[in-house]
Amino acid sequence: MKKRHYLFLVLAIIAVSVIYVFDKKNDLREEYENYLTEEFNKIPRYENKNLKGIPKMDRPDMAAIQDYYEIMDPQEHRVPVERLKKARKISDERQMIKSSHSSGIEWNCAESDMGGRTRSFRLMSIVF
Repeated sequence: MKKRHYLFLVLAIIAVSVIYVFDKKNDLREEYENYLTEEFNKIPRYENKNLKGIPKMDRPDMAAIQDYYEIMDPQEHRVPVERLKKARKISDERQMIKSSHSSGIEWNCAESDMGGRTRSFRLMSIVF
C-alpha cells in the first residue's frame, strides 16, 4: 500500500512539474508575441489610395522592418550587433569552404535537339 502512495506521489510531482514547464514556455511566447504586436502597431499606416501607385517591391521601409524583426533577439529586444559580426564571419568561412571544394560533377556538352523525353512519351502511348 505504501508503494502505491509513493508511486502516486512521484507521478503527481512529475505531472505538476511538466505542466509548470510547458506553461512557462507559453507565457514567454505570449509575452514576446505581445511585444511584437505593440512594436508593429507603432509603424505608421498608409492609406490604400497612397499605396496604389507604389509597387510592392518598392517598399524598402517594410523590408527594413522585416529584416529588423528577423534578426532581433527575443530576450533582449534588440539586434545583437556583436553576435552578428561573429555570425557573418562564420558564414563567410563556410562559404569559402563550400566554394573551394569541387562537387565532382563533370558536365559534358550534348546537342540540344536530343528529344529523349519525346521518345519516352511515344513509347508510353504505344504500350497503352
